[in-house]
Amino acid sequence: MGKATRYSLLLPFLIFLLGFSSTAGDPISQFNQSSTVNLTGIASTIIQAEIDARLNFNSDGLTWDLTEVSPPAIVPIVFSTQQVEALATTPLDLEKFVVAWCDEGSKSINFKIYSTAGDILVNTVTVDTSPGVADACDYHTVSVAALNSTHFVIAWFDASEQDVTFAVYDFLGRLSLGPIDEDTAVGTNSWGVSVSAFNSTHIVIGYYDYADQDATFSTWNLATSTRVAGPIDVDTGVSTDCYNVHVAALNSTHFAFFYYDAGATDDATFAIYTITGTAVKTVTDEDTNIGNSYSLALTALNATHFVVAYYDAADADITFSIYNSAGTRVVGPIDEDTNVGTSGAFVSVAALNSTHFVIAYYDTVDAQHTFSIYNSAGTRVVGPIDVSSVASGMKWLSVTSYLAGIDLGICNSNWIFAEVNATNSARFFTFDMRGNTWNGYCTQIYSLSAEHNATVSYLGNLNEIDVLINLTSSVDDEYSISIYSFSSNTWETCTTVSVPANTYIGAWCNITTAPQDFISPNNEIVVRINSTPDADQATLKEEYVQFFIHYEIRWLEVNYTIDSSINSWECTSTSPCEFPPYSTFLVKASVTCHTDPPTLGCGEVYGGVRYNQSGSEPDTLVSTTPGAKPFFVQEQNPQNPKTCGTLNNGESCNLSWILNAAGDTLPLTSALDILFSSASYGFSNHTATSFVKITSPAYISGTLSNVPICFGSVSGGNLEVNASDGSKVECGTGIQGFPMLLQIESNVNVAVWLRGDTNLVSDGNSISVTNLRCANTSSPQQKISLRLGEYVLFQDNLGSGSITVPVYWWLFVPAGTAPATYTGNISVLVNATS
Repeated sequence: MGKATRYSLLLPFLIFLLGFSSTAGDPISQFNQSSTVNLTGIASTIIQAEIDARLNFNSDGLTWDLTEVSPPAIVPIVFSTQQVEALATTPLDLEKFVVAWCDEGSKSINFKIYSTAGDILVNTVTVDTSPGVADACDYHTVSVAALNSTHFVIAWFDASEQDVTFAVYDFLGRLSLGPIDEDTAVGTNSWGVSVSAFNSTHIVIGYYDYADQDATFSTWNLATSTRVAGPIDVDTGVSTDCYNVHVAALNSTHFAFFYYDAGATDDATFAIYTITGTAVKTVTDEDTNIGNSYSLALTALNATHFVVAYYDAADADITFSIYNSAGTRVVGPIDEDTNVGTSGAFVSVAALNSTHFVIAYYDTVDAQHTFSIYNSAGTRVVGPIDVSSVASGMKWLSVTSYLAGIDLGICNSNWIFAEVNATNSARFFTFDMRGNTWNGYCTQIYSLSAEHNATVSYLGNLNEIDVLINLTSSVDDEYSISIYSFSSNTWETCTTVSVPANTYIGAWCNITTAPQDFISPNNEIVVRINSTPDADQATLKEEYVQFFIHYEIRWLEVNYTIDSSINSWECTSTSPCEFPPYSTFLVKASVTCHTDPPTLGCGEVYGGVRYNQSGSEPDTLVSTTPGAKPFFVQEQNPQNPKTCGTLNNGESCNLSWILNAAGDTLPLTSALDILFSSASYGFSNHTATSFVKITSPAYISGTLSNVPICFGSVSGGNLEVNASDGSKVECGTGIQGFPMLLQIESNVNVAVWLRGDTNLVSDGNSISVTNLRCANTSSPQQKISLRLGEYVLFQDNLGSGSITVPVYWWLFVPAGTAPATYTGNISVLVNATS
C-alpha cells in the first residue's frame, strides 16, 4: 500500500556539489610571514622546550628561525616485546653495543645491535631455538662479549639439545664462526653460561653442568676453532641448582671464575686461572652462607683487579668485594643494600673504567631495579638510584660499559642498563658515570626537529600530497623531511637534502602512493624536518611552507523516483509503508554521475536494493530466489544488482525492482535502500533509508454466551436489580446476563463497545435504555449506563489473541412502572484499537 504523494529532492544535492572548489593542485594552506597565526603551536624542538625559547622571527620579518640544540637523553627503548627471561649486554665500540636475550615464549636465543643513541643497527637475529622445551630460559641462559670493535661472541644454553654452545658474529649481524658445542650433555637445567674475551681470537667460556653438578670452563682459540684448555671442572659438587657461573678476563692471559656453590653450605666462590688452565688461585669462598641465592655477577676492573657481586639471600643483602689478581681481597665485603628480600633478588655488575664500576640489582622488597656506582676503594660515589618499578618477579637485568680484558668500552665511561620490566617488555637506558641519563653521543652534538601541519578538505579521490619547504641554513647542513602516516602511526621519510649555507632551496615531500593514509581523522597533514646530528650548531631558516593536494571528484547522486512504491520521506521509521504478506511493490531509483574534471567519467555503475539482515541499517542484497524471506525479486529474469552500464559526467540511469514482501515472523519492519557503486573506481552512494512493514490483515471474531439477559420478576419501584445468575426461576435454567460472556479471537489489539438499540418496551409502556447498567465485575465501584443509539466504551486495550470479556448487567426500575414484560435490544461492537 504505497503513499499517494511523492516529490523529488535532487536539487539540494546538486547545490551541495557545486559549492566545492575542485581545482587540482591549489595550495590549501601556506605558512609564511604574512599569515603568522598558522605557525603558532605547530613547531616543537626535540627536547620539547617552550616554542618561544628558540622559535622567533628575524628582525627582517622574512624568515622563521630554529637553532639546533644538544639532543636530550634517550627515553628507555624497548628492544623486545617477547617473554624475556635472561639477558646479557656487551659494548662493541665507543658508540655501539649488543643486547642478547632468551625468549621463553618462542624458546629462542636472540640479539640486536644498537647505537648508544638508540638507533637499531642490526635488528633481531635469532641465534638458536629450542622448540617445545619448557623452561628454556632463566638466570644466565645467555652471555655475550666483544672480541674487538667488529666482532663478538655469544654463548648460550641450548635447552633442546642440552648443550652449551657459542658462535661469533660481526657488527652487521652476520655469522662468522660456529655454532660450536662446548659441552653436549649438560642436562636440562643448565641456566648458567658466561663468556669473556682475552683478545680478538681467544675466549674463556664458563658454565654450569647440571647433569654432572659441575662448575666448568674451557678456553678456546677462535682462529683454529680448537680448545686451548679444558674442559676443566673447577668444582664437581655444586648441586642441582647452581645456575651461576661467571668468567671475566683480566688481561690477555688471566681470568677470574666466580660461581654459586649450591652444595651443603651455599657458598659464593671464586678462583683465578690462566688461559692455559693453570690455577693461580684455587677455589676460595667469598661468603660461606648466601642461602638460596641463585644470583652472582663478576667484572674485571683492570688487568689486576676484579669485582665479585652477589645476592646474599641469607642476610637479604646485595654485597660485593674487590680482589686483586693474586686472589687477595682488597675491599669488602660491602653491603650495597641490606633489605632486598630473602628470595628472588638479582644482581649485575660492570666496570665503567679501570677504577669505577656500577652494581645493579632487583630489590624484591621494593619491586625496583636499582643501581649505585663505586670507586675502586669501595666508596659509593653515586646512588642508590631507583631506575624503574617493575612487575613482580621481573628480576632480569644487565649492565655493561668497559671490558678490561680487551680494553674496549663505551665512550667517556658511559654505560647501558638493560632490564625486563614486564612479562612482554624488555628495554634499555643509557647513563653516564654520574648516574644521569645520557643522550648516547660521545661528542657534543646538535640537531633539531620541527613539525608543520595544515588542515585540508577535498571531495572525491585524493591522488597526491605535495609539501614544499623553502629553507636555508646558517652552515652547510643536511636535513630530512618526513610525513606522518596515520594508518601505520609512523613517520615516513620523503626526502633528504643537502642545504648550502645561506642559500635558499625548495625541498619537496611528494606522496603519490596511498596519500589518504597521510591525512588524519581531523583532516590534518603533518610533516617534520630534522637536521642531521653533527658538531655544527646550525640555524634553520624557513621562508615558507606550502601544502598542495591533488584530487579528482567522482560522485554518484542518487534518489528514489516519483513512481517508486517506497521512499525515504513517506516510508519512515515511525510511519513505515505497509504491505500484506506476499504482495508486490515497486522499488525504483535514479543515479547521476558527477565528475570534476568532466572528462573523468564514473565507469560502469551498478545498483542493488538492500535490506537490514543484521543491525538497523541495510546491509544485504535482496535475494533473487523465489520465496526467499523477507523479500525476493519477483521478475521474469531477476537480477540484483543491476547494471547501468558506463556513465559519463552528467549521465543518468533509472533502475527498478519488483519486490515480493514474503515476510517472516509477522509483523516485520525492515529498512531498505538502493546502493549504487562504480565497479571501475570503487566509490559508491546509497539512497536514504526507507522503512517497510509486512503485516497480516486484521481479523476479529466474537461470540456471546449467557444470553439473553433476563432480570426476572421485580416487585416495587426505584430499585436496581441484577440479571439472572442462574438462580431466578422465572428466567429458566442457566446464567442469563450475570455475567454475559463475550469470547473474542483477534490478531490485533481490541476494544469493546456497547449500544442501546431500543428502550425496553411493553405495549405502550417503556423503561429508558439508560436504566440498563453494566460492569466487568459483579461488585463494581462504578457502572456504565447505556445510551440510546450511541456506542459507549466498555473496555479498551484488551490485547490480541483469545480473550474472554465478562459483562455484568443491572436494571434500574423507576417507581410507578406499569407491570408488564419489557423487552429491548442492545448491540456489542469489537474493533481494533491502537
